[in-house]
Amino acid sequence: MLQAVRSRWFCFAAVSGAVAVVGCSAITSFSGLTGDDADADASKPTSDATSDGTIVIDAMTPAADTGADVGPTVCNPQKTITAAFTTDMGPFTPYSTIDGYPHVESFFGDTALTLIPFRDTSLVDAGPDADPVPKQTEYLDSQSDLWLTTAVALTSFDVSFEAQIRCTSGSSCADGLIFAWLDTTNPNVLTNKNYGSGGGLPDFIGGAGIDIDNYKNEPAEMNDPYAPSLQIIQLDPKQQIGVYAWQKAIEKLSFADAWHKYTIKQRAGAVTLFYDNVMQLTANVTIVKTGIVGWGAGVGGESDSVAIRNASMTFYDCVAP
Repeated sequence: MLQAVRSRWFCFAAVSGAVAVVGCSAITSFSGLTGDDADADASKPTSDATSDGTIVIDAMTPAADTGADVGPTVCNPQKTITAAFTTDMGPFTPYSTIDGYPHVESFFGDTALTLIPFRDTSLVDAGPDADPVPKQTEYLDSQSDLWLTTAVALTSFDVSFEAQIRCTSGSSCADGLIFAWLDTTNPNVLTNKNYGSGGGLPDFIGGAGIDIDNYKNEPAEMNDPYAPSLQIIQLDPKQQIGVYAWQKAIEKLSFADAWHKYTIKQRAGAVTLFYDNVMQLTANVTIVKTGIVGWGAGVGGESDSVAIRNASMTFYDCVAP
């Protein structure tokens, strides 16, 4: 925050014959941007009164002129990926316990990559003297993941995608969608069966991610304070997925039954999450230099349906601006 802008005038005089020439120039200080107030004339200390009456004495040392402007360090993308998910899965690899999924198909009228298909669990008449039965049975205790198995640089990255999540029924709605970056280059760890709140993420692997969560887990699980919510999460390489609180930041927000855009900006562990182009959450997580990225969707004792589209990713091997 800019705290102070001060202008000081310095004058000089030159005498040639009977003519005296006087010149003045202004030096403007923007030291409030950095909090280091050392911009005044070294020959004459000045004092500034702060808002609480404290007097700050400036030690005046003029800055040396290097004679050249130094621009920002160039940070070029190491890898860029775009995937519409309207014809295929692009460069991503599916890991799923649901036969045939992930799969590109119509998802409530829009072509997208469906991770977990919708199941109509509404009850229908089963005939005389028979109890109503569900039109379709739910997918329970299942996962459907999509991973970029080729490791990428993760010092800095920008990722965006659209997702739609729908509850199977009013009484069954879990567990949402996770986008994660994992501290591993070994895709073999992705062949796990972590259902429900674990979202198909592997055990004992570090990393971080965002959780689009529509189920409030019990204290013995993720210990969510409320749902639905958006979360920035930290993965613990020393613990099994689903048995520890992983939230670094959380905000209650309803996202069901519509397409929404999620944008993640990560810079050396500083994560910012945007929801429909509006900043929602920030948090610091452990830095991962190189690893695997992707989406995980899991269902346990309750279920939902999940689809994604229009993914865009840029990965840097340095701290990007």
